[in-house]
Amino acid sequence: MQEMARKTEHKKYGSTHRNRKPNELKIAIMSELAEFLREDAQGQPYEDVKLINISRMLHFKIGDKEFDLQLIEKRSPK
Repeated sequence: MQEMARKTEHKKYGSTHRNRKPNELKIAIMSELAEFLREDAQGQPYEDVKLINISRMLHFKIGDKEFDLQLIEKRSPK
């Protein structure tokens, strides 16, 4: 009886995936940068401008070289 009493069932915690709210400001900044590189940029012929992650990463080519541009929002100081 004592051995059976020690074996209690514990609640198993699994990883829960929580959807984040979209950061509208970051999405707007990245879409404006992508539009600028596609149409208004002067001096360099930007090719293949793509938003890899709509609020974080932009990919483009100049000639035979490829670049990634990443936008990071800093946290406010505590």
